[in-house]
Amino acid sequence: MQPLRCFSILLLAVSVSSQESDGCLKRMGEFSVLQQPPRAVKEAGDSVEMNCTLALPPGHPRPSSVLITWHRGHRGDGLTGTGKLSEVAELRGRVETAWLENVSASTLHIHTLQHNDSALYLCLFVVFPSAQPCLLEGNGTRLTVTGFSAWGNRTQISSEHRELPEHHWTIRLLVLGAGIVLTAAVVLCLHRRRGGTPE
Repeated sequence: MQPLRCFSILLLAVSVSSQESDGCLKRMGEFSVLQQPPRAVKEAGDSVEMNCTLALPPGHPRPSSVLITWHRGHRGDGLTGTGKLSEVAELRGRVETAWLENVSASTLHIHTLQHNDSALYLCLFVVFPSAQPCLLEGNGTRLTVTGFSAWGNRTQISSEHRELPEHHWTIRLLVLGAGIVLTAAVVLCLHRRRGGTPE
């Protein structure tokens, strides 16, 4: 059986057991997940970093085992194994995750962002405080991907478009003025020649 499928089955089994057991919920009240940042606005082509840390009460021993997965969509989707980043086709080759065991934290990197990467990203911890595993989900990071320097380029382009007609008018006025001066000089020269011919 493939590892990802095994993990999905594990998540489903853990979600069922955690919902049926009050003991699991009581134990999970001792833990909390800090996910940062809550929001991120990036331009297409950039990269983004998200972090999830499992916080323990002071003096609380670390769980015997901790697993973590990242998914996107809505809160609770990770409980059924849906939306896992490892299974999102358009993210393949652009996602990197790191696990810092000494601080029970995970980092998610998404490179070369695209417009369709805009979504809510969440981390899901599978914690084993005892023989029975429990689930703990982060609050999520709302990622918004904009265009390539969208507002900056639009402002710059708009300014250029506003200035372009002015340059054209300036050049046209200079050409027109030069034409008038040249015409006046030619007319004056012809007039003098005609006036000097009878003499």
